Amino acid sequence: MALLDHSQRLHFESRLDTMSLSVSRASPGDWVKVGVLGERFWCLVKTVREDGMLVASVDNDLVACPWKVGDEVTLRRENVLEVASSTDRSQFEHMALGTGPRVEAAHRSVEAAQLWHYWRSSKRVGVTPRPNTQYMVGENIIL
Repeated sequence: MALLDHSQRLHFESRLDTMSLSVSRASPGDWVKVGVLGERFWCLVKTVREDGMLVASVDNDLVACPWKVGDEVTLRRENVLEVASSTDRSQFEHMALGTGPRVEAAHRSVEAAQLWHYWRSSKRVGVTPRPNTQYMVGENIIL
């Protein structure tokens, strides 16, 4: 796992309502969505330091960022755009299975991601996607 030194630090997107319940509840085993270089992606929280910083590993394939799946990043709570617990992720997996075998696997994952986002938005725990959001599934970018 690669750790970034000071010369490699990138500017993370910040959430204005840093005291949001969903952000404050991030704990080891949760997934947190962050944004860097215009790209939003999920990281798996490994530990929460005494100073409140989150140590997490990148959990997505990325396009714009220099990190790879498994690389470790350190995050401030205000850099967390949303939090997904293992229960939330189970809901995503259920939705992915529910789209059925009629859809190609990459498109099934994208369809499930879109459904999952709408479900999370209805619970008011998801961030609004940017216009023209592209979904990364494996090495494929799908609009």
